[in-house]
Amino acid sequence: MTTKIGVKHSKKGRTLFKSTRGRVRTLLKLFQSHSSVLVLISPDPDSMASALAVKRLLWKQVRGTSIAYIGEIQRLDNLAMMGLLKIPLVKIDETDPEGFSHRILVDSQPHHSEIFESFTYDAIIDHHPKVKEWDASYVDIRPKYGATATIMTEYLRGAGIKPSMKLATALFYAIKTDTANFARSGIDRDVKQFRYLFQYANMNFLKKIEKSEFEVKSLDYFQTALANRVITKKGIHSHLGKVPSADICVQVASFINRTKQMDSIQAEQVVEQQAEVFEEYKAYLIRIWDQKK
Repeated sequence: MTTKIGVKHSKKGRTLFKSTRGRVRTLLKLFQSHSSVLVLISPDPDSMASALAVKRLLWKQVRGTSIAYIGEIQRLDNLAMMGLLKIPLVKIDETDPEGFSHRILVDSQPHHSEIFESFTYDAIIDHHPKVKEWDASYVDIRPKYGATATIMTEYLRGAGIKPSMKLATALFYAIKTDTANFARSGIDRDVKQFRYLFQYANMNFLKKIEKSEFEVKSLDYFQTALANRVITKKGIHSHLGKVPSADICVQVASFINRTKQMDSIQAEQVVEQQAEVFEEYKAYLIRIWDQKK
């Protein structure tokens, strides 16, 4: 049985917090100056930004913090974000998770992956729906939030930490993408932290990351999706045929969702505009692709 450290509980056994500062103090009490911490993620903008925020939060609290990811990083926007913002990630296969004194799971829960399920955690911080009570010393799961990055921005502010330009840009982009510019989800707290981060984020970096979202070879799938889309009461369906990566389906689904109110001509104009962007950023994108190889 896991012991909750420095927190109060309700009659139902749930952890009670009076403030964000209280949450941060409770989290930090789990660690000592000699602690080595591993943050585990499934890589996307929200998890990478949130993990980077955890690393900053623990900067002077522990001996060291590493960020390990499962799977592969294939989407160019994720690669661009990691490269431009200098997010220090390592593949989980290249580290020993059991060799760390503490582990934190961010923007995920153990049941999201068999790999995640194979470890125990000192802390779990997430915004996805909670399916059960997790056995960790510290658990903060808020399904109403649009992004885990919002939670982590609150933590930083609660700790009196002003984010660096790169951290602010990462968190800003994470909230932007996970809420689909607040078209998909998000609450007032997401908006509040989004506005706060704006003053520190680098818009030039943000633009470069956003323009790296698609590879040229994937544009044909967008045209296929538009040509084959079927709109029903339950949603929009489109058959792409065989695809080289599941990420293509994610990108196309996001694109279809953004253009669902457009006719085919308008949507095709979006594809053409994206192709023009590739021409403008060709030199930069080639460098990103070379790094991927």
